[in-house]
Amino acid sequence: MNVIERIMSYLGLEEDAEDGEEGYEVYQPDRYGNPAKQKPKVVNIHANSHVKMIVTKPASYDEVTKICDELKSRKPVILNLQNVDAKEAERILDFLAGAVYAVEGVMQKVSKGVFLIAPNNVDIEGILEDEN
Repeated sequence: MNVIERIMSYLGLEEDAEDGEEGYEVYQPDRYGNPAKQKPKVVNIHANSHVKMIVTKPASYDEVTKICDELKSRKPVILNLQNVDAKEAERILDFLAGAVYAVEGVMQKVSKGVFLIAPNNVDIEGILEDEN
């Protein structure tokens, strides 16, 4: 680097990198303060463009872990508890309420005994709860 380039660099008047360059390097200090070379992160914006909706009608509390696994996989779930005993349905909803909180999701009542459970990557618009 010559004197003029140093002065321009000091004043922040450096020439921009060539337009043809495609890659770049990121330097982050490691735990000892030494610069560590890292690869740039590449994120596929089309990775979650297709989301499956899971519809489930559990017969007992034993099936609740399968529903939680779907939530952990970031899939929305329609939960139908219309044919489940009231005490059993309450246990299922309590367990799922904790799971929804853990994944920062939402749970909304659609109608009597039917709930929409969605992780934080799914947006829900409108009021879904039945007025009856």
